[in-house]
Amino acid sequence: EKRKAALEAEAQNLQLKRARREALSALESATGAGSVDMLDAAIGQAERAGLEGEVVDEARAEREVLAADFRKQQARSVALAAVRVARQSMDIPGLLLAIRGASEVGANPDLIRRDALGLRDSEPDQRRGMAACLLRFATEGSNVEVLDLTISWARIDAVDDEEVVAACQRRAQLEDAGRQQKDLAEAAAGLSAAWRETQPEVLEEAIERARAAGVSAEMVRLAEKRLSALRKAAHRRGDDSGSALGGEAAASADAAGCGSGTSAAAPPATEEEIA
Repeated sequence: EKRKAALEAEAQNLQLKRARREALSALESATGAGSVDMLDAAIGQAERAGLEGEVVDEARAEREVLAADFRKQQARSVALAAVRVARQSMDIPGLLLAIRGASEVGANPDLIRRDALGLRDSEPDQRRGMAACLLRFATEGSNVEVLDLTISWARIDAVDDEEVVAACQRRAQLEDAGRQQKDLAEAAAGLSAAWRETQPEVLEEAIERARAAGVSAEMVRLAEKRLSALRKAAHRRGDDSGSALGGEAAASADAAGCGSGTSAAAPPATEEEIA
């Protein structure tokens, strides 16, 4: 019985070693092949064989990267399909939204242009007309990325310079508005942070920045009220500190015998003491 058990254990050990060698070989083949399916199969085989270690960790990490890339690519394909559908139905506002969506997921700008202008099934005049139409609608919108794309397409397809210039001016306005909005948000956040400070000069500086950035008058008014309270508190602390210092000085003077006109020397002797 012992002999039989030992033989069975040895056989199981050999099977496990063989399974791990095969799993390791499968991992080495799948790693670098660029296939999520191959990695899934190899990782599953390694897990069943109880194989762990750096090789398995690397395979799992590669699998996550490939899966993320696949999801991105799938999102780009869906976004480009939405561009084609919107163009075929001549839904210009919807087409601009689809262009924006394709740009946000990182679709190739050349492919976005191809599908937005219908490069595969339209004549040059048709492409120019579509480019001009998209440029006009984008100029009326507020998305800088879409406007950038339509400006570049308009230049490629020789849309009238006046329309391109108007679009560029609109783009500059949007950039200025974006910067102002960013400054406003930063100033408002700075004012909120300074509100919690106890030093008046910190809040005063934040109020000046907020006022220059266009933070709401009500928020600035409340901050100024808070600043006034901080200044009063600081003034009271200064008065209390001065009083305390004055008391300490008086006590020291008294101890030295040069206080407020009172001598610390012994009083004059009486006649009885002299006698």
